[in-house]
Parts: sequence; C-alpha cells; structure tokens
Amino acid sequence: VLPELPAKRRQVIELPAEGELLKLVQREKRLWEHQQLLVENIQEALGLIGEAESDKDFEAILESLKQTRRYFFDEMSIIRHALAVAKAPFVADHIESCLETRDKLVCFVHHNDVAEALLERFDKVAVLVYGKTPQEERDDLISKFCNDDSCQLFITSMRTGGHGINLQVASHVIFAELDWTPGIINQCEDRCHRIGQEHSLLVQHLVAEDSMDSYMAKKIIAKQRQITKALNR
Repeated sequence: VLPELPAKRRQVIELPAEGELLKLVQREKRLWEHQQLLVENIQEALGLIGEAESDKDFEAILESLKQTRRYFFDEMSIIRHALAVAKAPFVADHIESCLETRDKLVCFVHHNDVAEALLERFDKVAVLVYGKTPQEERDDLISKFCNDDSCQLFITSMRTGGHGINLQVASHVIFAELDWTPGIINQCEDRCHRIGQEHSLLVQHLVAEDSMDSYMAKKIIAKQRQITKALNR
C-alpha cells in the first residue's frame, strides 16, 4: 500500500526566539552544557566503581549518579513545557494562516495546557481529543472532524491521537511539540497518510529557533528520509 500513497513533504519552521522564548532557549542550552558534565561524572564514576572497597561505596556512587540524572531530566521537562507554552501563540498564528485555505488540519501536541490554549483560540472550528477526553465522546469528535465541513482543526495529543484513528480527510499535519522518538512521529503522520488519502501530505514541525527541538526535528526528518529511500529500494 505504501508506494501507492501520495508522498509526504516535511518542513521544519523555526519561530524567532525573542523575549521569553529566547530566555528559555538559552536556559535549555545551559542545561545541555550541564549534561556534558553529567557524562563526565559517569565516566569518572565508572572508574571509581572498579576501585570501590565495599558494597556501600558502590551504592553511594550509583545513588549520586541517579540524583544527577534525575535532576537533568526533571529540569529538561520543565524547560520543554515552558517552551511549548511560550510557543503556543506563535503556533496559533501559523494555524490561523493555514486555515484560511479552508482545508482541514491536524495539530499534534504533548502538554494538555498547550492543547487547551489552542482550542480556546479556535473553539468555533476545532475539536480536541486528548487524555482528558471521555472515551465515549472521542468517536463523536472524530466523526465531527471528518464529516462536518465547518470543523477544520483537529487538536490531539501524540499519545492519544497518534494511533488507532483515521484522519485521512486532512492532508496537512502540524506538530506544535516534538517527540524525540521517530516511531511516534511516524505513527502520528500516518493518521492522515493512509488508504483514502488522495493528496500529498504536508508535515510541519514548529520549533523555536536554535532550540534542541529544532536540532532534533532536522535529525528526525533526515532519518525518515533515509528509511523511505531504503523502503523504496
């Protein structure tokens, strides 16, 4: 089936990092520099483990590494959430310009408050399906998006809407947030890129300029391109 479907086109759109967005990007960079220190600590600790004189020494070294690693991931989660919230108005502006074509659009997010902010902006033309959506309401909302011409925007979380549903009435997908697992990105894209899709699928990643998401989005797209070439062969 895959070779019979129209092609995918992928774009990374870098939003200008200004004001609060710039501060968050700079904070993210500092954290990644701190992560390099974490790697050095791990390397040093691996050398110490071999010299540990007792099980107690060994456990103390491991506990120190766990605390450092936990701090890094906790802080990174906080920054990525703050970046997503700060980015939301820019994402909404981009969506608004896309909706002028009157075509249907699917927007994937990760954080609930980002999804809710987008729904508030587009409540007259959008539906939202995410973790909080009652199971009995989900099919009705999907049906509304697919069958109601006045419903142009489908907002959903990558974990909730990234599998098991058919959104092929849309040929434009926007990622307001990024998952660093390429398989999850592919699953989300394929909600629209499936049997019945008659148009080329446009996939856009909206990222803050010079952020880690910008770097990772480009890497993921490069990997997806290599996989597509391999499958085509």
